[in-house]
Amino acid sequence: MKKRWGFLCAALCLMLLCACGQKQPTPISPDPRPEPVAPRVVSLVCSNGELTLRFHRGEDDLWVWTDNPAFPLDGSCVDALMELVPISEDLSSIPDPAGPEAYGLLDARKYATVGYSDGTSVTCRFGTKSEDGTYYASFDSDPDRICLAPGTLLDLVEQGIYPMAVLPDLPALSADQIREVSLTRGDRTDRITIANSRWMLGGSDMTEDPAVRQLAAFLAAPALTQCVDFAPSEGAAELCGLEPPAAVLQVVSTDPENSYTLTVGALTEDGSACFVTVNDDTTIYLMDAAALEAVRSGME
Repeated sequence: MKKRWGFLCAALCLMLLCACGQKQPTPISPDPRPEPVAPRVVSLVCSNGELTLRFHRGEDDLWVWTDNPAFPLDGSCVDALMELVPISEDLSSIPDPAGPEAYGLLDARKYATVGYSDGTSVTCRFGTKSEDGTYYASFDSDPDRICLAPGTLLDLVEQGIYPMAVLPDLPALSADQIREVSLTRGDRTDRITIANSRWMLGGSDMTEDPAVRQLAAFLAAPALTQCVDFAPSEGAAELCGLEPPAAVLQVVSTDPENSYTLTVGALTEDGSACFVTVNDDTTIYLMDAAALEAVRSGME
């Protein structure tokens, strides 16, 4: 009996020694909590009291003009506006201010509102101009705090939406990239064919003609300068001298993708630009009048 107990004790000690020699499992630490994500800017509304521009993030996180999502908006222009929106912490406060009414802030119609992805928003309101040319401003979250803010944002809003449009790129073509140019003014159409870098009109070589050289210079660097009316209403083309047009330029390139039609209308009031349309698009643009001189004057 004593031998059996001795054997069992020895076996038990051996098992304990084996267990002590084994590695204990490392306790699993809980996953670290993810860092909180700061809310993103998803909308911007800014008003100068007369004109209000509204933008929001659309598909692919791109900026969209809320009033007309089809408008070809240049998102970098909205980013530039965002950089000009006053931020409360960056503005110096006026010590011991009077009430908001003393600064034109009681019912201020000039404002900028930034909306965030978490549903919150920040609104800055602009009052009257101060002596140094800045604007008195306050925030809806703390209307009794009166600050001074630059008015650059309001100046840009006053320009409207059209300077923010992406302009179509007209191809820059050299003589060897052009097959034919047709220029119509009224009932007259001049058809110029180009072969071996020679500009031929009615069987005559017009390569060195001043009007043709001016036309060639235009075709080498055509550029629209601004959009003035997207999806114009009825009668707008007539007001801009596009119906009937002053001139129509048709360019046939050796690459069909670079062929285009430019319809030229009237001069602007200051005479610096012309109203134009491109191909079948009804959007009205501006183009430098000096660059268009050869098109407007024709081959006369």
